[in-house]
Amino acid sequence: MKTEVQESESMIAQLRKIRDQIDNETKDMTTEQVVAYFNQQKGLFPKSYWNKTGDLKQENN
Repeated sequence: MKTEVQESESMIAQLRKIRDQIDNETKDMTTEQVVAYFNQQKGLFPKSYWNKTGDLKQENN
């Protein structure tokens, strides 16, 4: 049984495209502007998730 070959971009090509897009958008920004840029971007997890994991790390220490 043969598998179907998809003619779409590879995962590496997609990641490079995202990297280049971020590079172009953050070019000539100060550190504070870059931090603000990433705070505005939608992440994979909501901020409440990251705050929760940060709290768990502090409890374990």
